[in-house]
Amino acid sequence: MKFLDVPELAQMSRNLTHTSGGHKARTVIETYSCKPGSDKKLYRSIESAYSSLAQSPIYESSVLATSPFGPMSERPARRNFSFLVATLNAVFPDYDFQEVQVTTFRRISLSMAESRINTGLASALPAFSPDARTKFWTLLDQQIRLYDCEIYEFAPEPDADPFAEDGSRWSLKIFFLNSKLSRVLFFSTACFYRSGSHAGPSSLGEFRPTSLMDMDSSEEEDDYMSDEGEWQDASELDFAMDL
Repeated sequence: MKFLDVPELAQMSRNLTHTSGGHKARTVIETYSCKPGSDKKLYRSIESAYSSLAQSPIYESSVLATSPFGPMSERPARRNFSFLVATLNAVFPDYDFQEVQVTTFRRISLSMAESRINTGLASALPAFSPDARTKFWTLLDQQIRLYDCEIYEFAPEPDADPFAEDGSRWSLKIFFLNSKLSRVLFFSTACFYRSGSHAGPSSLGEFRPTSLMDMDSSEEEDDYMSDEGEWQDASELDFAMDL
C-alpha cells in the first residue's frame, strides 16, 4: 500500500481532533493506493493461507465460506481482505496485523457508515455542525467516490485494538474500498481520557458504538447533496472549521 498525501484530508483530520476538559477526540483520515509495494510478502502469505483453507473438508461449514468479503475460496475476497490488513499495517506501523481474522471485519452499508460516523463525531465534537458534516462527506466523496465503495468496519477484541492501549473510551475504524480506483480511504476516530483526568459524565464522548446486529438496517441515508442532486465542489468550501 502506498500512502497518498492529500492535504485536505490532513487538514480535516486536524479539524476533527479536539480536546475539551478531561477528554480528547482524535481523528485520522488517510488514503492509500492498493498497488503492490512492500506488501507483496503479506499478500502472498494471505493468498497461500486462505486458498489452502478453502480446500479443507470443513470449509463450507466455516465462517470462511460466508466472510464479510465473500467466500474466501475466491481470489477477489482474499485480495480485498489483504488490502485492509495492509492498510492497518500502514496506519499503525507499531503493530503487526498479519494474524488478524476475517471475522474481525464487518461489511456495512454507506447509510450505516454515515450514521455511525456522524453520531460519533457529533458526540465527541460539539462543533460538528450540519455544515461541517456536509463538508466532511463532500470531501470523502471527492477522494473515494462513496457510492462505488465496499465499506468495512474493523471491530477487534480489546486486546487486539491499537486504541485500547491508549485508554480510549470508544473508537471507530472504517474502510472505504474502491476497487475501480484501486484505493482505500481509512477513517478512524477515538475518544480518550486525558492523562490525569477522572472518568465521569462529560459533554464530550458519550457515544458508545453498538453492535451492528442491533442497528436498524432500514435506516435512511442522510442527504448531503445540493439542490441539483450533485455533490458540492470541495474547492468552494471552507475546511477551516472552528473546532
